[in-house]
Amino acid sequence: MIKIDYIFNDKCGEIELGSLTGFESKDDILDSIGIPTLEYIIIEDVLQILNPDIDPAPVMSTKERGGYRGEPISPKSEAERLGFSKLAATIDEFKVIIIW
Repeated sequence: MIKIDYIFNDKCGEIELGSLTGFESKDDILDSIGIPTLEYIIIEDVLQILNPDIDPAPVMSTKERGGYRGEPISPKSEAERLGFSKLAATIDEFKVIIIW
């Protein structure tokens, strides 16, 4: 089980996930700790439970004269944009902190 602690739109809570999208086993998840892809999947899977009407697709920003020149997109900035002010996962004894 993956324990999730969150504050989403000023509501605090905990949920448990049995698995994550795209991972075959808990060992696959543990092997991915420290990789941003894992953090994005946690954000998407938790958001799907808390508010499935929100689209987690990143918003691209552009400058007037064209080209991508915005702030780098990180798991933390995406979590904040989607309404999280706290999001952390505990997988066995490992903690994945996206935003605290």
